Amino acid sequence: MAYRKKLLLFSIIVFAFLTGCNMKLGDGLLVKPKLPDEYNLLQKELDKVLSAGTLYYAVPETGTRQDVQLIDLDGDGEDEAVAFFRKPEGEIQFYVFKRGENSYDVVGFEEGVGRTLRGVYYPSGGQSGSRALAISWGMDENATSYGMTVYGLGDGGLVNLLDVQYANVTIHDINGDSADELIFIQRDGGADPSLSAAVYRLEGDAYRLQCRADMCKEARTVTNISFGKLDGNSAMYIDSRNKDNSFYVTDVISIQGESAINETIDSGGGGLVTWRTVSVFSSDIDGDGVIDVPTSAYFNAALVDTDMRNKLIWQDFSDGRAVKVAGTTFHSAANRWYLMWPDSWKDKILAETVRLANMTRTRFYLEGYNEPGDETDPSQSAVLFIYVFSGDNREDHLKLYSSMKRIRTTGSDIYCYSLPPDSPDGYKLTDEQIEKMFKLVETKWQTEVY
Repeated sequence: MAYRKKLLLFSIIVFAFLTGCNMKLGDGLLVKPKLPDEYNLLQKELDKVLSAGTLYYAVPETGTRQDVQLIDLDGDGEDEAVAFFRKPEGEIQFYVFKRGENSYDVVGFEEGVGRTLRGVYYPSGGQSGSRALAISWGMDENATSYGMTVYGLGDGGLVNLLDVQYANVTIHDINGDSADELIFIQRDGGADPSLSAAVYRLEGDAYRLQCRADMCKEARTVTNISFGKLDGNSAMYIDSRNKDNSFYVTDVISIQGESAINETIDSGGGGLVTWRTVSVFSSDIDGDGVIDVPTSAYFNAALVDTDMRNKLIWQDFSDGRAVKVAGTTFHSAANRWYLMWPDSWKDKILAETVRLANMTRTRFYLEGYNEPGDETDPSQSAVLFIYVFSGDNREDHLKLYSSMKRIRTTGSDIYCYSLPPDSPDGYKLTDEQIEKMFKLVETKWQTEVY
């Protein structure tokens, strides 16, 4: 196994050297040694570790996913090597090697306290160019609780900067000073645990708690975290599912100095002002630079149980209340598209989605005008059809529908539309309007998958 590891690593390095590549790995911070001699020096030290006992290389589950990672921890312009190993009984070890004149020397060694090596991250320490080594450990077999130990590399070797337990973590430079903050979602110890968001920042020789805010009582599982500005302050937008996964809420938390204020929580600790039943995350929907929160357009149970649950009103919040409507959309989360709702439709247009073997069709029609029928019926009340073709033969299936117009194409789907010629007056759309209204949902890459 060790031989195959060395052969693979050597082959990759030689290929990069011969082709002139500056090979980036993982999150783009890591660079394998540039020359075979440098590789041999490091491999010699790795072999010493492996020969000292029954050890195997360990690969992190998230974050930077290599068993040997090269990163400049102390900001001196030279990469250190961080290598992860696992004992047969599961215990994790890691070593930090620093490049000497003719060798790699061990400058740090630790053994993990958790059951699994959850993730490895390298938060920026600021303008000095240094980076911390943040290691996440799985704390239980159910993967509901994790621990993180954060180290810095000083003159005497590794320095422990923080030990904390958490449910979710993300790393972000919140205030723009080039130093990353660590943001932890934590559970309290109650029988029905509630969540809070805690921000830690580097101060001298440790990461210290900057601020904390309780999240709404409905939030149980975090699905997304975004960062932006609100009233001149830094803000976190934390989207979550409730306990039984039947709806979503958002906590908007503004950071004002050493204080964190939840802008969407009510006096009873609830956050239903941001309630919706579809998996859609906070985003700048109108392009004004402020992140907006999707909220349900209907609290009427009769409509929530239909495809109209996908109609969302995007709002901005401050002081616990909505202060601005940024727009209205119809979101097809399953097919990753949405439509900016035209003002002329108001609340008179409804939607119905039909899923077929190789196509999904969404019909928008006038409420109460006529019972929706087949799209070939000229007396129907439809004002717009959106089609999504998927599958290996999607191009062939599209050819069967000559009246459709293609609007977007991705690697897996073809998006089309058609405008019925006999749409009700006052609700008709043009091709130019559809081009502006129709959007694809962009994939967001997280520091950690929530």
